[in-house]
Amino acid sequence: MKKEDMNYAAEVKSFLNRLDLDFNVHEKDDDTTVFLFPMPAKNGSSYHIRLRIDRKGDSKFWCFLAHGVKEVKKNAMLQTLNILNDQYRFLRFSLDKDNDICADYDFILFGDGKNAGEQVITLLMLMTEIMDTCTEAIMKTMWSRPVPETSEQNIKFNLFGTQEGDNEA
Repeated sequence: MKKEDMNYAAEVKSFLNRLDLDFNVHEKDDDTTVFLFPMPAKNGSSYHIRLRIDRKGDSKFWCFLAHGVKEVKKNAMLQTLNILNDQYRFLRFSLDKDNDICADYDFILFGDGKNAGEQVITLLMLMTEIMDTCTEAIMKTMWSRPVPETSEQNIKFNLFGTQEGDNEA
């Protein structure tokens, strides 16, 4: 079967139907299928992971880990997410315009379609494992006391000499 004749979303749906896995599916008019997987979480109640697949295999997982990060925590959260992005290359953590924390992973399904479902399950488990590992750092930042940001900094560069404004004793 040629790649242009392949419907990867249909192959994945068929594979998932044969498993004893809880999921919902919504087929859109634009040849895109969206799956929803409720996955158990070690550090929380559960994850609601979504997967979008088009006919040709262009795919994306995404999951919102927290909603509405307060403005006073935004800089600290961005710093935490950047650290996590440096540590985990498969998932990308971001803060959207609503200050919601999103984990996502873009990938392409390949091959003759028979292994597309296995690829999806492998990546679903990988994503869940990484989110479980990272949730603790995200929640610590979310629930920590905000650090006041000061616009005035008093930094002395000449530690052993005098600077303008220092009183000589």
